[in-house]
This record gives sequence, C-alpha cells and structure tokens, in this order.
Amino acid sequence: MKVDQDKIVRVFYNIASNAADAMPTGGTLTVTTEDAGGMVKVDFKDTGTGMPEEVKRKIFEPFVTYGKKHGTGLGMAIVKKVMDDHKGKIEIETEMGKEQRSACCSRCRNYSSLWLPVLLRVSL
Repeated sequence: MKVDQDKIVRVFYNIASNAADAMPTGGTLTVTTEDAGGMVKVDFKDTGTGMPEEVKRKIFEPFVTYGKKHGTGLGMAIVKKVMDDHKGKIEIETEMGKEQRSACCSRCRNYSSLWLPVLLRVSL
C-alpha cells in the first residue's frame, strides 16, 4: 500500500502537538519506531498530564478536546481517519497523574502507538 506522505505528516504533527499541549511546563516527547511484522510501529510517549478515561473513550470523535484553549477538537478524529484509510491502526494508553516507566522514557504517562503497512519496493 502506498501512503499519502502529507497525511501521515499531519498524523505525526497532530499527535506531537497534543503531547506538547499536555506538557504546559515542559516535558519529554519520545518517538520510536520498530518493525512489527509487516507493519511499522511508531510510538509517541510523553510525560504530560494524561486524560480522564471518559475523554479517552471519545478521543477519536469529532469536536472532542481536552485541557487546551485552542483547537477545534478535530485533530484525533483526523488521525483515526487517516490511519483507517491507510489500513493502519492507532492505540492510546493514558492515565491521569500516574507515573509510569518505559525503557526509553522515564515518567511517561501517555502512549500513542501507530501501525502503518510497510511499502515494499522490488527492483529487478
């Protein structure tokens, strides 16, 4: 499957922007990639404030926003649509105020994971 580069850049931007908004006094955003059996897994991990479970359940619906004064609430709805259109998937894990640890980011509270199909090109 061929990916639309502009749309994937928008996905990355929307997730990174949300992470920045969740860290108003600063913090760490770590982005890692890995081969996930025919997919590329992209993890975004941040040390932000997290979101309540009721917001997480609706986060991919249009006009849902949390904890910021700007934006339309369309960012994550766009992310979900682009991922679906590319036969990928997105998962979000978050907990309000609970410190978590991972190998690459201590104190990470929020994880957004994307899986994108790998585009294989064979030249003969």
